[in-house]
Amino acid sequence: ISYGVTLTLSSVVPTRSGYNFVGWGTASTSTSPSYSAGGSCTSDANTTRYAVGKANPRATYTVSYNANGGSGAPASQTKTQNVTLTLSSTTPTRTGYNFLGWGRTADATSVVVDSTICNETENFTLFAIWEARKDTEYKVQYHVQNIPQEGVETGYTLHANSTTLQGTTDQVVEIAQLVIDGFTVDLTNENNKLSEKLNGNGET
Repeated sequence: ISYGVTLTLSSVVPTRSGYNFVGWGTASTSTSPSYSAGGSCTSDANTTRYAVGKANPRATYTVSYNANGGSGAPASQTKTQNVTLTLSSTTPTRTGYNFLGWGRTADATSVVVDSTICNETENFTLFAIWEARKDTEYKVQYHVQNIPQEGVETGYTLHANSTTLQGTTDQVVEIAQLVIDGFTVDLTNENNKLSEKLNGNGET
């Protein structure tokens, strides 16, 4: 700068990721500009001008949760672009299953961690990932027909060999036949089953 001569500042605008350049300040801590790009400077001493930037507003997105066959999914959360979101600590439940975490699709097997969704740029849904329990209890009951009295049916008696077993949810369990002399299993009765898919609540 020549003494007493007004200087036209450079019109070149610096760039910084995530910020808009708003002008030049007189200190590194300036939050508002004293000069604009291409503006005039009348200082008669050596001087440094510092770029002043304003952070761009970051986009926000909605993260939704799907219990995926269970219940008690957490409420939706707001995700800020490029900011790590801590996923909800609310845990959904599903009878006969263990909750493993959240996945990106309904059939996902890989659990999402907080940092992997940092750069999302749109609304998205996370789906609960479930593991079938291997200790789901179910009851096997054997009912033995009572001997008719004078031709009159007298119903059934629950046999002592009836028991409670464990199996894997949604897998087929095999039911062992109870062998009793003089009796056969009536497979025409729809209630008599030798195999059945096990529900999470222990019913077949």
